[in-house]
Amino acid sequence: IWGPKDPTNPQGLWHFTGNAKIIVKKPDGTIIEKKGTWGPMDQTNPQGLWHLTGVGNQIETKPDRTIIECEGTWGPMDPKNPQGLWHLTGKGKIIETKPDGTIIECEGTWGPMDPKNPQGPWHLIKHDRCSRKRKRK
Repeated sequence: IWGPKDPTNPQGLWHFTGNAKIIVKKPDGTIIEKKGTWGPMDQTNPQGLWHLTGVGNQIETKPDRTIIECEGTWGPMDPKNPQGLWHLTGKGKIIETKPDGTIIECEGTWGPMDPKNPQGPWHLIKHDRCSRKRKRK
């Protein structure tokens, strides 16, 4: 849905609003699908850059048929820089389904793998629960 970035100024810039999905296909065949709600990266500046916000997920399908589903809340990787890189944050979940049917499910808190580098790779850093099971055929 298209709508004004600033609802109080319908004559201003417009952008996608509401629920959204972004699909990226990489050269190696990996497909990444991200879902969330379109909104301003900086809540104090609705005319600025927009990104997926709120509760959302990411599904990555690899060429070998591995599927990695991630859930969390979209937000800045560095809270001091809302215009920087964004990732899933807060409480979250990863469900990895391997081609052989093995399912690995982990719940925890999203954060940088290296606390000294908040812009680096992120993962679930505090695991509340992890389980591994094989899907029956």
